[in-house]
Amino acid sequence: MAGVVILFGCASTGRTVRGSGLRSRSLPAVTIHVQRSFRYLGRFSFALGSDFEGERYVFADAEGQSLRRLLIVQFERVRTSSPEVYRYSFEKAERIGSLSFIQNTFAFRGAQNIAAQPRDEGEMTNNFLISRGFRNPDLWLAARFVTLGAADRKSEMIVFYMEGNDQYHLSDLYAGDEPTAAWRRIKPEVVTRARAAFDVE
Repeated sequence: MAGVVILFGCASTGRTVRGSGLRSRSLPAVTIHVQRSFRYLGRFSFALGSDFEGERYVFADAEGQSLRRLLIVQFERVRTSSPEVYRYSFEKAERIGSLSFIQNTFAFRGAQNIAAQPRDEGEMTNNFLISRGFRNPDLWLAARFVTLGAADRKSEMIVFYMEGNDQYHLSDLYAGDEPTAAWRRIKPEVVTRARAAFDVE
């Protein structure tokens, strides 16, 4: 998955992007190799209330300014002043590289406008993309892969794979909060494409 050798780094996190590879020196120590059709757009930091903070690294597969797919790697941690921990169960986890991940899928509408007061890292990502002239699809289909950054459960890494879809409306995929038969049918296909979009070393 070699790409153009361009080096981006952040000294405060010890993480760098070189071509199609994102390397983290800690929490967890890992290298994520991203499919070459994705281009690295940059990173941003975020805070969630008084307990959590982190960074998102954003890769995009776009046609011009129209986004087709996104691959987002999120590193999040509990602030030292907080007693919180990440309470995921990994009983049904799968191994990707040397790490254990739990996975889920979901669908949501693509944002078309900048949020004046973003509430979370999702809205911050929309602002990040839209401010750079990108256009979201009407509907995103997403797969989410979560692992812990360390045994103390004070950090996590999440890989989000998102693909635009113009064949369905959100109402085709959910009846209230429940997934429809159509969504249950296509979920495995989304996960298969997600796993082809990145490797963990």
